[in-house]
Amino acid sequence: MKNLVKISFLVAFFAAIGFSANAQTSFSTIDVGAKVFDQITVEGFRNLNFGQVMINTTKKVDIDGDITAPAGISESGVQVGVFKVFAGAGSDVTLDFAGISTLSDGTNTMAIRFNDGTNDLVGYGLDADDASAAVRFSNFSAIVANGQTANSFPTHTIDNKNGIYVYVGAEVTAGATQASGTYTGTVTLTATYN
Repeated sequence: MKNLVKISFLVAFFAAIGFSANAQTSFSTIDVGAKVFDQITVEGFRNLNFGQVMINTTKKVDIDGDITAPAGISESGVQVGVFKVFAGAGSDVTLDFAGISTLSDGTNTMAIRFNDGTNDLVGYGLDADDASAAVRFSNFSAIVANGQTANSFPTHTIDNKNGIYVYVGAEVTAGATQASGTYTGTVTLTATYN
């Protein structure tokens, strides 16, 4: 019996060694990373204002502050609309406007448009008061790029945060029977990380 137990033990021992010698393992690694960006924020900075608009005329204010209107129409009070957008440098950000097609004064409306095909009515840049170096776009949506790298939000400090200015100009048309009044509307800018 002792020999049988010894033989059984030896068989079990060698079987275990045999099985472990045949077992194979393999492994590999991957890197894990995350890039953390600040919370994206949009702030209204300056309202878009056309000043005086005369009946049966069109008046345009582009992002450079240039005014196109018939002679004799005052330029007093005209200013380009400006937003501030804060996001992480190097991030992929899309700008989308909720545009409007009319301004209103009670039940009266006046046509407004933000795209006249010139690329002069919306854009973004780094100086609140100078859009001469702005990236311009003709539709009411754009992906922010830093000039060299597509989809890369620039590095620029505004109010101790990383940000850009977004400029908004437009064109209004007062019809031949346009009622006198103060016409207003609201443009909404949404910035989204992609």
